Amino acid sequence: MKDVKIIYTEEGLKNIKSNCPSCGSTDIVYNSKTNKLNCNYCRKTFEPKELNNIKDLNLLDKTIIGSGAKDITCNENIITVKCSSCGAEVVIDTSKTTYAKCHWCRNILSINNRIENGSVPDAILPFKVTKEEAIEEINKFVSERSKYALPKFKKEFKAEDVQGVYLPYLLADAKIKCSYEGRGVKELLTYKTEDGDIRCNKEIYDIQREFNLNIDDLSIESEKNSNNKNVIKTNNIINSIMPFDTNNCIKYESNYLIGYTSEKRNININEVSNEVEEMKKDIINSLVNDTANKYNKGIKWNKSEIHEEGSQWMAAYLPVWLYTYKEKVNGKEIVHFIALNGRTKKIMGSIPINNNKILREYLTLELSWILLTTLLYLFLDYYILILLLFMIPITWYYDSKIEKYRNAKARYNHKKDTRKIVNYKTNKDELYETIMGEIIDPNNKGFYE
Repeated sequence: MKDVKIIYTEEGLKNIKSNCPSCGSTDIVYNSKTNKLNCNYCRKTFEPKELNNIKDLNLLDKTIIGSGAKDITCNENIITVKCSSCGAEVVIDTSKTTYAKCHWCRNILSINNRIENGSVPDAILPFKVTKEEAIEEINKFVSERSKYALPKFKKEFKAEDVQGVYLPYLLADAKIKCSYEGRGVKELLTYKTEDGDIRCNKEIYDIQREFNLNIDDLSIESEKNSNNKNVIKTNNIINSIMPFDTNNCIKYESNYLIGYTSEKRNININEVSNEVEEMKKDIINSLVNDTANKYNKGIKWNKSEIHEEGSQWMAAYLPVWLYTYKEKVNGKEIVHFIALNGRTKKIMGSIPINNNKILREYLTLELSWILLTTLLYLFLDYYILILLLFMIPITWYYDSKIEKYRNAKARYNHKKDTRKIVNYKTNKDELYETIMGEIIDPNNKGFYE
C-alpha cells in the first residue's frame, strides 16, 4: 500500500501490561462495573489508557495502520507465548532459552502455546455484561426454542458452561468523497382508459448528490474460522451479534484477558480488503438511495465517483460470551453456537433441531386437514380446491422452524449499523419533464422514461 503510516499503539506499555501508577505493581485487574483498573496490592483505581489512533476522521489523508494490524509474521527464534494462567502474552527468544515464567503470575510458560508475532491487537473493548447476565440471557434464548430442540441437547445443555472470549476483529475507518448524478422517475397517477389502455402521469427529475462520508469502525472478523460464514458450521451466528460500541475501545493490554480466553488474529488486511471495499460501497449506495426513495419508478445513475482520501486500520479484541454444542449428523460434526455480545446483550444462536418431532407434527397436521376436507366434501362440490387450500408444503413448514432454531440467514446489517457521518455538499432534485397520459407497459415495474 502506498503512503502508509504505522501508529505504534503499544507505546507506553511494558510487555503490553500497565503497572500501577501508585505502587508499580503488575497485579492489576479490570472492573467491568466501573470500567476502571484496580491494583490488588495498594487498591489504587485508575483509568484505562486511551487508544492511540486518529479519532477525528476528517484528518485522514493517507492510510494509517495500527502496529497490531500489521501483517502477521513468524520468527523461528523470537516467539510470543500466551500464558495459560492469566492470558498475558510474553515474548521469548528461543535461541537463548526454552524455559520461561510469566512475569505477571509466575506461571510456567509452554512453547506449545506460541502465537505468531504481530497478532497482538491495538485495541480492546472490555466486557460489560457479566457471566451471570450472560447465563440468564442464554437460558431465556434456549427456553424459547425448547419445543423442537433435540432431546439430547436439552438434557446436556448447561448455560453455566458459557465462556467469555475476546475475538479478533479488524476495524476500518475511511474518509470518502462521493458524487452521483442521475435521473429519477416519480409516478403521480396510473389509470385505465375506456379503450383498455393503461396510462400514467409522471415526473422525471435530474438528481445530484455530492457528499463527504466518514465511516467509523467498519468491523470485520479477522480469524478465519469466524470469518467463514459457513451455514453448516453456524459461524454466521458470531457475525450477527454485531455491532459493538467500538467507539469505547481502549489501548490493548493483557490485564483485560484475566478470567477470559482469546482467539488470535490470523487474517491480514490484504485478505479482507476487497470484502471491506464492497461493504463500503454497500454503505454508500444505501445512503444515496435513501435520499431518493420518493422516486417510486426507479433511479438511473449516469455518473458516480467515489474517492477515498484516507483510511485507518486497527486490530481489536471484542468481547463475546460463547456457548458451544457439538452434534453429530450422518457421521459429520456440526458445532452449534449461541453468542452474546459482551457489551449490548444482543444474542443469536443455533439450536440442534428435532427433525423427527417436526415430521410427526407435520404429518399429524396434514392428516387433520385431509380429514377436515373430506368432511367438507360431503357438503361441498369443490373438494379438490379445498384440499389444495389446506395442504401445507412441508418445505415451508420445516424452513420456518429452521429459521428460528438454526438462524442460518442471520447477518450483521453493515449498511445500517456501521457508524458514519455524512456531510452533504449538493442535494439537488430538479424537475426535468412532466409527462401526462403516457401509455405504459403493465409488466414494467422498474425505471422507465
